[in-house]
Amino acid sequence: MKAKLLKFIARDSAIFRFIITFLFLSFSIMLALIADFFVLFYLENSLYYPYIRIVTVILSLILATFILYLIVEKVLPLKKKFTFKENRMEDFLANEVLQNIKQGIAITDYRGTLLKVNKAFADMTGHKEHELIGSNFVHLKHFLYPQEFFKDIIRIVQKNGKWQGEILNKREDGQVVPEYLTIYQVLNELGKVIYYFGIFVELKEIKEKEKALWDTNNRLQAIFEDSPLGIIVCDLNGNVEFWNRQAEKILKHQRENVINQSISNVLPHFACQYSHHQELITAYKKDQNIINTYSANGEEKTLQLTCTPLHKQDNELSGFQMTFTDITDFMEAERHIEYLKKFDRNTGLYNYDYFYQYISNQIEEKPEQEKAVMLMDVDRFGVINKKFGNRFGDKAIEEVGKKIHQVVGSQGIVSKLKGDEFGVFLDLNNKQEALDLAKAIFTSLYDPLIVDGQPVHITLSIGIGMYPNDGFNFDQISKAASLALSRAKRERNVYKLYDASMHDDSNHFYYENELHKALKKNELNVHYQPQIDLKTNELFGVEALVRWEHGENGNIPPNIFIPIAEESGLIAPLTSFVIHRVCQDYLLWKKNGFDMPAIAINISAKQFFKKDFAIKLIDILNHYHIPKDIIHLEITESVVMDIENSMDKFHVLKQHGIKISIDDFGTGYSSLKYLQELPIDYVKIDKAFIRKILENNMSMVDFIIHIAVQVA
Repeated sequence: MKAKLLKFIARDSAIFRFIITFLFLSFSIMLALIADFFVLFYLENSLYYPYIRIVTVILSLILATFILYLIVEKVLPLKKKFTFKENRMEDFLANEVLQNIKQGIAITDYRGTLLKVNKAFADMTGHKEHELIGSNFVHLKHFLYPQEFFKDIIRIVQKNGKWQGEILNKREDGQVVPEYLTIYQVLNELGKVIYYFGIFVELKEIKEKEKALWDTNNRLQAIFEDSPLGIIVCDLNGNVEFWNRQAEKILKHQRENVINQSISNVLPHFACQYSHHQELITAYKKDQNIINTYSANGEEKTLQLTCTPLHKQDNELSGFQMTFTDITDFMEAERHIEYLKKFDRNTGLYNYDYFYQYISNQIEEKPEQEKAVMLMDVDRFGVINKKFGNRFGDKAIEEVGKKIHQVVGSQGIVSKLKGDEFGVFLDLNNKQEALDLAKAIFTSLYDPLIVDGQPVHITLSIGIGMYPNDGFNFDQISKAASLALSRAKRERNVYKLYDASMHDDSNHFYYENELHKALKKNELNVHYQPQIDLKTNELFGVEALVRWEHGENGNIPPNIFIPIAEESGLIAPLTSFVIHRVCQDYLLWKKNGFDMPAIAINISAKQFFKKDFAIKLIDILNHYHIPKDIIHLEITESVVMDIENSMDKFHVLKQHGIKISIDDFGTGYSSLKYLQELPIDYVKIDKAFIRKILENNMSMVDFIIHIAVQVA
């Protein structure tokens, strides 16, 4: 208890001083009183009483001082002991803090002589701590600056109390490291500088992170700038913060004119759900991401656009980003393709595909209603083409179509079929209405048409088939109308209503009988027309063409005997003959050392739709050991349009490697929509369009090639 009390007294200087003072006064007073009591009691009557009292008081003070000295001698060493321990603890803690912080610490006197450094500073300079103590700070060779630089710093510190800035430190290994230095001055009570205190923060890691961030930002900037997509970044208020080059190219707005501008000023028909500008009326739909807008020069644009939110590090919404591509041309092409599925390119009238579908639907929806199909052909159109050229002929066809459409009006629909042929469909109350319409069409063409400023007299031949008298579906009625048209074309500028006698054509039966004989007598032959690759000028293959050399009448044109073969059912043995002859000729060529790359064979619709056609063809090829991938079947557009009956055969043929092409593509039977659904390998553009190339008219050919490539 006594030891603890002494320690407590020794620890606190104020208490210590108080107690010493108190004890001194107490002992002095107490001894003086005791001494005075004894002197008074024993020497009161003495002559020397006053002097004795003075001596007694002095002795009491001396005794009190001696006793106090003994107490101090006991407590003071303890006080010094605890004060020393406390100072050592404070020094130890301060040194531990100094040595363990990551920043470099250096303390110098007012001359710049290093008095104290920590381990971090020593590591920065590449020296040991004891090697640095006593050296002058400005003489350290690791700092890549002249002494005058640090003298300027000291002048600033003396003026402002501190200096801070970035410096470079060259390490022992030669590596230059950026550091951030802060220097403070320490003043004494007279205001004079006694120490300088420096803090060094290594910036290498920070600089590396800044560089990595800069590199990343630079790469992202390059990606955004050179992106094939337009990219726009806006803040939450819809103000533009970023606008890349592709955005400039698509929307024709220069970057400097739109930065910090509201996006509603640039895209008036746009609003993003992440923007505060929700009051804008917009065509933007998140599910389809398509908007219509205008470029700076007023050009209408269709954009495929995606709007995505942008967030800060704390996930707070900061704005939105738009990425978009210009699909104006694509949408226009798509609209054009949709248009061509229904309309003829040159005349704007309905095409064969729509004509066929419309009539079939009308028969199904109103089976009790009498109807008429009128097929019309321009008389001597070949002469017009030959005299004025194909381009003039196309314009003449367009003018004829306008006249027919004006006359028909709302009574029915008008279609442009193949070549110079038109079709009209009517819902009737009686047959006479169809006849009256035919007469009205003739009347409208009585006066010459003006084509390119040139008056042209044009007449039509018209064939009429009636529903339900001449058939119960489109094929039957159109066949009746076609036979009536063939009869009308013999006379020209007349109309004919179908009747059963039109099948009794003696010339037709003559060639039918002669064709039977030709197949038996082997009067038929196969010629091969070469197909050349225009890029390489090499042989691509050949097309097998059947020819008939009649014993009496000489060469019979294929446009005469092929239709007869199809109608009479002779097309099957005729096609079989061609296939067998092709196989035999291929083996002969191969025997003589020539491998034919490809052989194209024309297949009629009737032959193709036979149930066992594909199987029989494959059997023949297997019999002769013919590579199936050299065989190219050329089919007509009528086969392509009947997907339901042709799809299975297409798949069987394709599985065996047989190629399929559409012959005379683009002649009016618009089958564009079927190209995407059927496994077609090639399209053969109709010669009518090829001829136009010689007239520098590549538009239709380019369009067909473009469509074929897109589908492929």
